[in-house]
Amino acid sequence: MIIKASIFLVVCFFSTALSIKPNFYWRDYDGTIPDDAIRGGKLNGKTTYIGLVATVEGPVSALIIPGDPKAYTTMDGKAVISLKGAKILCTTVPCRFVWTKKLEDNCVYVTGSYIDSAAVYIGRATYEGNVVTGRTNFNLGSLYFPSQSPDWTYKRLPIEECESLAYCE
Repeated sequence: MIIKASIFLVVCFFSTALSIKPNFYWRDYDGTIPDDAIRGGKLNGKTTYIGLVATVEGPVSALIIPGDPKAYTTMDGKAVISLKGAKILCTTVPCRFVWTKKLEDNCVYVTGSYIDSAAVYIGRATYEGNVVTGRTNFNLGSLYFPSQSPDWTYKRLPIEECESLAYCE
């Protein structure tokens, strides 16, 4: 009995030790970009960052533009602009985050939100000369993102055209 219990503890220890736990956190966003923020894409030549905003359906990932106190996302087929309460994605190990079309064995996708209990990941793609960030939903096969052309609107691209943010060990 003691041997079985010892084997069980060793198996539990190694499965926990081998599971990948991304090293990131969300800071309050006040319009300034912290030094440890994770870069998202490019919009009109400016680096953009990944945000998180509260919606009626829960928190969802968003677009943050340096110098702009607002955060931009999509919800229910339209662009949503958040004026307060946004967070910005940060890490102490930026070298472990990669944008990828195919997940490697030592990596996990970074979850930006959950919709109907399904994980929604942070994605990006090239659109009209910009590298836009948004939400990837593998079940629906799309990247959803806010677009600034000419006013803020909702856009969608096929999942085959996008990369997703992953954390690799």
